[in-house]
Amino acid sequence: MALKVKETTFSARDTLRITSATDAVPMKDVPDGTELKYAGFVKTVITNEATGEIFDSIVIKTEDGGLYATRSASFMRALEEIIDTIADFGDDDSEPIILTVKKLKSKNGNTFVTCQLA
Repeated sequence: MALKVKETTFSARDTLRITSATDAVPMKDVPDGTELKYAGFVKTVITNEATGEIFDSIVIKTEDGGLYATRSASFMRALEEIIDTIADFGDDDSEPIILTVKKLKSKNGNTFVTCQLA
């Protein structure tokens, strides 16, 4: 697997620590309704060299140092909307961003993960 950083909110060294960590919790294993105190993210593009498959992935870091990873496009879109909206309104950093992990069912019955502002 080849990994390339697409976007990050961290320094180069912190980004490397996050992308090389082996203990990130898969977001699909996080219970529905769990609240995570957001500290930043690293978005990557991963290429499976065996199959040629290319996909986006994101690892979020929480204020307590936890790492949570997902390939969920729904999660990435929701997080981007939260961050962009807060920035657009010029919200200051005095209030932490707390994300609630949501597990929803798609029209075809599959479960997918997303998030919302707590």
